[in-house]
Amino acid sequence: MPPLHDDALRRVLDPLPACWPEAPGEQAAAVLAPWITREGEDYLLFTERPDHLAQHPGQISFPGGMREGAESPLNCALREAMEEIAVPSHGVEILGAMAPRPSRTGFLVQVLVGRVQAEVDLFPDPREVARIIEVPLRQLRAPELWVMPPAASPHSSCRPPCFEIAGKYLWGLTARFTLDLLARLP
Repeated sequence: MPPLHDDALRRVLDPLPACWPEAPGEQAAAVLAPWITREGEDYLLFTERPDHLAQHPGQISFPGGMREGAESPLNCALREAMEEIAVPSHGVEILGAMAPRPSRTGFLVQVLVGRVQAEVDLFPDPREVARIIEVPLRQLRAPELWVMPPAASPHSSCRPPCFEIAGKYLWGLTARFTLDLLARLP
C-alpha cells in the first residue's frame, strides 16, 4: 500500500480546533496522533507508559496530556509531544483533527493528527514513556488483528476492540481514536 499524501489526509480530517469544546465537569486534554512515513510505508507512533506511573501504567497511548493554562489544543498536543518523545514543533505538520472523546477518568480529549518528519530523532522521556512504538498502518487496517484479550491474560480487563503490540494491548480511548482515524482513510 503506497503512503497516503498529506492532502488526502487533510481532506478526511476535521479542521484544527481554535479553542476547547465546552465540557462541564471534564478537564481538557489533547493528544497528537503522530503519522510518519519510513521507506515508503506509513506508520502511526504510539508510546508505552512506564509501569511505575500512578495513572495508566504500562498502557499504549498517543503522546499527550492535560491542558496547561490558556494554551490551545494545538499548543497542548505539541508541548506534550515534545515533552514525551522530543518531537519539536517544527518537526511536525499538523494535518487536522478528529472529534474529541470523553475518557473514563474525567477528561475530554482532543486528538490532532500530524505528520512527523522522518528525519526527526525521537527520544522517550523515561519519566513518562517506556518506549516509542511504530505500528505499520497496513497492520492497523487489518480487522482480524483487532481482538479480545484472552480471559486469563493480565490484559483481560481491556475493553474491546484491542490490538496486540509486542505483548501489550492498544485499547480504550487510544484504540477508539485509532479506529476513528482508520475509518476516515481512503
